[in-house]
Amino acid sequence: MWKLTIIGAGRFGRSLESLLSIPYTIVGKNEKIPISDIYYLTVPDRAIKDFASILPQKSTVIHACGSLSHTILRPHPHTAVLHPIMTFPGPEIGMPSPPIYASICGDKQAIPKAQWLADRLGFSTFHYNGNRARYHCAAVMAGNFGAVLLDMAAAIMASDCELSKKEARQKLLPLMMESIKNYAQEGQTAFTGPVIRKDEHTLSKHRTELLSFSEHFIRTYNSLVESLTQQIKEKN
Repeated sequence: MWKLTIIGAGRFGRSLESLLSIPYTIVGKNEKIPISDIYYLTVPDRAIKDFASILPQKSTVIHACGSLSHTILRPHPHTAVLHPIMTFPGPEIGMPSPPIYASICGDKQAIPKAQWLADRLGFSTFHYNGNRARYHCAAVMAGNFGAVLLDMAAAIMASDCELSKKEARQKLLPLMMESIKNYAQEGQTAFTGPVIRKDEHTLSKHRTELLSFSEHFIRTYNSLVESLTQQIKEKN
């Protein structure tokens, strides 16, 4: 069995402790780094290169950043990326439910060790050798922007009733999750609502109500209506 050291005791690093079922060492800030076969860097993106520069050259170095290539770890000869497409808010808040998909890329010698690590973390892997910025942009859009829309929708719902914003989020979340699940499984045939029905009267009423909110609400609404309309046109 390879000796594993995780460098970085932030939210993701601490979450890995709940997933791993093998011996490992986790190193926090200013702690001594032991000799290991595999180093998994879970530090902030800007710190990856600096930490990599102080690690033994004979070891395999893997980082967890979605937007950076494994080549940032050079001149280490054996490098890879293992990036989970999942949110890890920290074990204090909660652990994600499976499946946890993770992308792997790297050199030929490092890939088997990255896969070994992924298997022991319970990640379902796929190989991604494309543009890292586009890949990470997609992950950020899926991981963050849905929450932004949920928050905006909750603010609208809670603005004229006895519900708090938190309560409104709880009421709207099942709708959002079911809609996303249906779209992921069935594509555009799962869409419902006034844009699909071409109900301009209802859309106009929505826009009138949004005038009571800050300008970015109406801009966001119009942009999403336009995007959904374009998707429908492309389908037809």
